[in-house]
Amino acid sequence: MMRWIQWILGFVLVVITVSVGVTADNYTTVAIPADNITTTMMEQPSATVPQTDSYNSGIVELKTGWNLVGIPRRLADDMNTASLFSRIDSAGRSIWTYDPAGKGWKDLTAQDKLFPLDGYFIYSAKPDRVALSYSVDPLQVPPVKDLQAGWNLVGFSGASDASARDSFLSIRKTWTQVIGWDPVQQRTEDSIINGGNDTHADSRMLIPMRAYWVYADSPCSLASIGA
Repeated sequence: MMRWIQWILGFVLVVITVSVGVTADNYTTVAIPADNITTTMMEQPSATVPQTDSYNSGIVELKTGWNLVGIPRRLADDMNTASLFSRIDSAGRSIWTYDPAGKGWKDLTAQDKLFPLDGYFIYSAKPDRVALSYSVDPLQVPPVKDLQAGWNLVGFSGASDASARDSFLSIRKTWTQVIGWDPVQQRTEDSIINGGNDTHADSRMLIPMRAYWVYADSPCSLASIGA
């Protein structure tokens, strides 16, 4: 009798195990140790997170610490001031930009306008995102930024990564160096040199929504490489 009962229980256990295996074919099992007991739970397969096109969607991704942000295109008239970043936890720090035409560093108020091809140092106490609203005026002319002799803070205007050589084609005889900012390491990047090689090669890529220090040996006008 005991052997007959064991056989029945074993058959039932096999049926249950097979049934669970069939109904759970869209799941994976994860063994979770609990003291000396191993429990099995169902875990849904992870969904693929779509990549964000930060240029077309107008999203600025901020890392913890200082970020050197570029405004690539003209902003909508009612969304073109520094108040866009007012909800960011800046730990009491100002937003800074640089004007080489005699004024030097300038801290922005909430009412100060943000301009395309300009660069801004923005501090964030934690990773965050800011949405930009672009102008939809079909008659707008692509932006141009006047650079002074010396260092200028320039926002990258491309829709996707582009080499320094291509990005500064309109001032190819004037620019000499480009220096970026690494928001993860919180330090300046290796310089890019016009006509340079190896780590300083002008084939290195510039990244959308970022800004760069650009040295010009004489005044010039930089044309946007985006609309």
